Amino acid sequence: MIVKRISKIVSVIPAVNTLIDVGCDHGKIGIEAIQTGKAQQVYFTDISAKCLSKAQNLAEKRNMGDRCVFTCGFGMCGIVADCACIAGLGGLETLKIIDNSQHKFDWLVLNPLRNVKELRKQLQKDYFFIYDEIFFDKKFYNIMLLKKGGELLSKMQIKYGKTNLQYFRKDFCDYLFEERAKCVTILNKVFDEKVKQRLSEIDNLLCGRQYVR
Repeated sequence: MIVKRISKIVSVIPAVNTLIDVGCDHGKIGIEAIQTGKAQQVYFTDISAKCLSKAQNLAEKRNMGDRCVFTCGFGMCGIVADCACIAGLGGLETLKIIDNSQHKFDWLVLNPLRNVKELRKQLQKDYFFIYDEIFFDKKFYNIMLLKKGGELLSKMQIKYGKTNLQYFRKDFCDYLFEERAKCVTILNKVFDEKVKQRLSEIDNLLCGRQYVR
């Protein structure tokens, strides 16, 4: 059974001929991409041979071995593809992987677990943010679809995500309410000017919200 987060990531992947599933672990993203017609061929990379073997076993179990290529190593491993998917890593590690690749991918699908602002700030130089939203599956995740090009994000877009601010979907609003509660808890114990400013910023966002289902 594919978990909600994996399905969400795959749903963001554009239809391409070739996809690289970077740090693939169990390989579920790449395999699901083939099954749903998002990719015709998938390259799987992982620094752990043990993790890579799990992806190989899954591909064989689903009779998709002929459409999969497996490489043990860090990052892109010199592979050229239409789209690169990097899920479940930190933003700084994700940037390192992208910077170490000589190939500029037409598409990037990213699921950074931290340092998201730093990721947006750097990638805006070379990529256009088609989708950049918070999604809830037991906890909040950031999921992004980027197209090669480049744009200039505002400070608020870098901080909160371009399409989060554009559409204000329920998961993003729920995230803001959770962050607001954290600020209130801190301020009830001790005064902190930065926390107070963040609370004010969140309140201003929520006051102008428009829910989009």
